[in-house]
Amino acid sequence: ITEGAGSKVIIYPNPVADDLFIQHGGDVIDQLEINDMRGRTLLLRKGFREASVNVSRFVPGPYLLRATIKGETRVLKFVKK
Repeated sequence: ITEGAGSKVIIYPNPVADDLFIQHGGDVIDQLEINDMRGRTLLLRKGFREASVNVSRFVPGPYLLRATIKGETRVLKFVKK
């Protein structure tokens, strides 16, 4: 897990039911990826600018969100309830 000093990514609420909000300081997220704990990619978006992702169709359990901004990658764990 790499945390860049310049780009902060915050996700909430955690656990989440429907919309996972992503604060990314106004920077464009070059690549946003959500993986289940088996490593399967469930969502992959490039040039992500939105404030949230709808995860209502995901089955309950833990997930990893990987956000890359300006070459720095943050990996954050969240739980779908």
